[in-house]
Amino acid sequence: MTYGHGLPDCAIDDVFPGLTHSKMAWPSIVADKLGVDCINISVPGASNDLILHNIVNFENFNKGDHVIIMWSFMHRALLLSDTGESSNIMPNRMTHSISTGNSDWEHFYKVHGDYDLYVRYIRNVHHAMCYLATKEVKVTNASIDPWKKRWSNTTNDYIKNMAVDVQYIDMSKIICDKALDNLHPGVKTHAKLAEIIYNIHKEKYDTSN
Repeated sequence: MTYGHGLPDCAIDDVFPGLTHSKMAWPSIVADKLGVDCINISVPGASNDLILHNIVNFENFNKGDHVIIMWSFMHRALLLSDTGESSNIMPNRMTHSISTGNSDWEHFYKVHGDYDLYVRYIRNVHHAMCYLATKEVKVTNASIDPWKKRWSNTTNDYIKNMAVDVQYIDMSKIICDKALDNLHPGVKTHAKLAEIIYNIHKEKYDTSN
């Protein structure tokens, strides 16, 4: 989504994205509307763990910057080893784990249920917000993961007390075309998504200043 996977300027073939993010993706469009340069540090298929990892390791934040985070699907995860190597955990790679003998994915989902994954997501957002507060930037959080909306609507007091300011965007209501891979959103959908995100950010901050 944020990288622009499958858009005309970000597609090697029907599967692999280009080597740099798309200028047709929503971050570049929002940056143009804000009148600022776009620094897109997203990674295709990133988990919320990886998003947080990249935020705290980004060294070029400046006071007053606009930082817009599109949080990923809560069922994705990142496992880091002592050697610095990482494993990206995704539900759709379960079959891959069986075919290759790599059991990381299978073991992960045996011990991490939906509620645990939701709490992990909440922790990631809280950590990012605490860190970015020290940078004095203008932050807007968004997500297209319907699982997060499901948990956010619960009456459980503990979950309600963990609430974070993340704007849920229902992609089913705005998607109108597909990218070249026939999977990710196309150019027109990115333009609509950018308009929504820009308006959310504009309402939260006076973007004229």
